[in-house]
Amino acid sequence: MQGEEDNRATLQYSIQMQELPEEIGRLIEGATTTQLARVNKKTRKLLAYEEENYLSEHFREDIHMLRLMLANLDASLRDVDNIISGFFSMMEQPQEEPENEEDTAEPFPPTEGVETLSDATEELVKKLKLFKEKEGFKDAEEPPANTSE
Repeated sequence: MQGEEDNRATLQYSIQMQELPEEIGRLIEGATTTQLARVNKKTRKLLAYEEENYLSEHFREDIHMLRLMLANLDASLRDVDNIISGFFSMMEQPQEEPENEEDTAEPFPPTEGVETLSDATEELVKKLKLFKEKEGFKDAEEPPANTSE
């Protein structure tokens, strides 16, 4: 049981802003419904112990388990608190606008030089056709002959 309180993973994911209240509600419900029910059950078990069993290993283990459950509950509530704090921090910061043109992404690639590109392509097609004629290849427009028959 030692080290169980450190056995937590940090998760990071994104949701739409309008889904944030629903996600916080889901986390709170998980913390209150599930975890508090377990805490209440363990508390009832501890209260059912007879006084002469308070110094037993079983009582000590149940105390330890209750502490772990409370730590998990606290961690879940801390997660919710961190989400809300992050939301408040984000809302307090002014929306940043790009400072210069380098920061803005162009929606389309530049059209300058397209004519040059099409000229180069046309020149390449001519050279390829000339090469084929020189080497005795058939024109590329003709489908290749089926040699399997």
